[in-house]
Amino acid sequence: MSRIGRHTSSPHSHDATLEARARADLGAILDAGLDGGLFTIAAVRRLREAFLRGRIDGQTYLGSCACVKGTLAQLGGYDIAHLPAGSPLDGLTGSPLERFIMAVAPAHTPATNAAAARVVEWLDAYLAQSVELDRGALAADVSQVAA
Repeated sequence: MSRIGRHTSSPHSHDATLEARARADLGAILDAGLDGGLFTIAAVRRLREAFLRGRIDGQTYLGSCACVKGTLAQLGGYDIAHLPAGSPLDGLTGSPLERFIMAVAPAHTPATNAAAARVVEWLDAYLAQSVELDRGALAADVSQVAA
C-alpha cells in the first residue's frame, strides 16, 4: 500500500471513485519515483509548493507550469519526452491523477481549486508518513548500533 493510504471522499470532491483512484495513483507514482531514484523527497515537497503557488497546469506536461507528472519529471531533471524506460511518469494520458487535476489551471491554488486542495492534502499525508518511516528507520539503525 502506498504511503498515502486510503481516502474517504467528501461531499465537495470530484467523483468519489475518480478521487480515490487519483489518490492511489499519486501514491504509486511517488513511491515508484522515490524507490527508483527518479526524484527525491525534496521534489515531492517542491511539487506541493508548486500547488500552493498556483504553478500546476493539469492541461499540459511541458513548461514551467505543468501537470503533476511533468512537474515531477522536471524536478527530477528529466525531459518528460525522454524518461527512463519503465518510469512511473510514463504513460501520461488518461491516468486517474491526470484526469483528476485537469481542472487545475495556472494560478489555481488550494484556496481557489478543490482538486488542488485535495492533492495538497494527499501530499501532506504522504510527506508526514515519509517522516514517520524515516524516524522508524533511524530508530532501527540506532538500536542496531547500540546492540
